Amino acid sequence: MRRLALVLAAALAVGAAAADEVYSGARLLDDFQVCDSRGEDYRCGRAAAYVKGFAKRLMQGHVGNPQQPQICLPADIGVAELMEVVRVFLEAQPQRGDELAVWLVRDAMIGAYPCAR
Repeated sequence: MRRLALVLAAALAVGAAAADEVYSGARLLDDFQVCDSRGEDYRCGRAAAYVKGFAKRLMQGHVGNPQQPQICLPADIGVAELMEVVRVFLEAQPQRGDELAVWLVRDAMIGAYPCAR
């Protein structure tokens, strides 16, 4: 019983720490700024992977209506360009920094790469 109590206490502590790690627009922008001085830093890689992965899922219709993709990316687009689109969007809207990064990346991508209707 004591072991179970310790396991539960540890799980709650990890969960509380994870709750402090919400990936907000401000945190994503901080990660982008790390790329300027330390491109090999894990935070720069985290930002790149986040933006690339989300853009791919958005284009494939995994976010929103799968029958109507929300973005249409050029075939030759690179991660650096995707990151720059999101970075410019975040810098232009600092008041949205507390919002979840997922919604901000979505808004940046939809604005930059809309599908022809």
